[in-house]
Amino acid sequence: MYISYSRLSTYLSCPYRYYLQYVEGFRPPANALMSFGSSLHAALRDFYSQDKIPPTLDDLYAHYYRNWFSFGYRSRETEAKFFQEGLSILEEYYDRNIDEFCPALFVERRFQVEIKGVPFVGVVDRIDRMPDGTLRVIDYKTYRKNGSGLQLMLYHLALEKLFGYPPEKLLYYFLKEQETSSVEVNEEALGEAQENLVRMKEGLERGLFLKNKGLNCISCDFQRFCELEENGYPEENL
Repeated sequence: MYISYSRLSTYLSCPYRYYLQYVEGFRPPANALMSFGSSLHAALRDFYSQDKIPPTLDDLYAHYYRNWFSFGYRSRETEAKFFQEGLSILEEYYDRNIDEFCPALFVERRFQVEIKGVPFVGVVDRIDRMPDGTLRVIDYKTYRKNGSGLQLMLYHLALEKLFGYPPEKLLYYFLKEQETSSVEVNEEALGEAQENLVRMKEGLERGLFLKNKGLNCISCDFQRFCELEENGYPEENL
């Protein structure tokens, strides 16, 4: 039983949704935002994997063209609109970051560790070796609303286990806004991250998959599997 950040965030949001997705095997349909984000991530993965220094904007575009995902778009017109938006995002990203370009130490670095006795797995978008020898973690988010301090706290703990020392800097890079957000490490946040892992592990072992009422219900991909009340929220916990 391995826990990833995406599984943990799903369980914390609604254990019943976790049950439907990861136990029963239902999958949310592909959508444009998922495909768009995957395309941008893959382009930047390959961009920071190359040895050519400095790479050109055309190099970045080539990675984008090669890694474009065409799933989940409602029409060719919608897909074309997203594709052009991606070109604009990458052009601005290039202009802002090319002067300090350096190939990453790792891109999409997979790990499997134990934290507080809980098997934890994940993939870190980018790990840089800084001039002073310390590590910097960068996680790309397509939009600002998607960042969570919990994710980077868990990555901090995992990489400390993996390398024997933790990264010094934890950053989100929000591609649409071309902004970064630094997550500060503190003992309280690290402790809360570990407690969430243990809480989920214990919940899974006890078979606790309660329905969690909330605003997330409105946009949930699995509404049809819940017995909805008139106000659109699930019934009380199972």
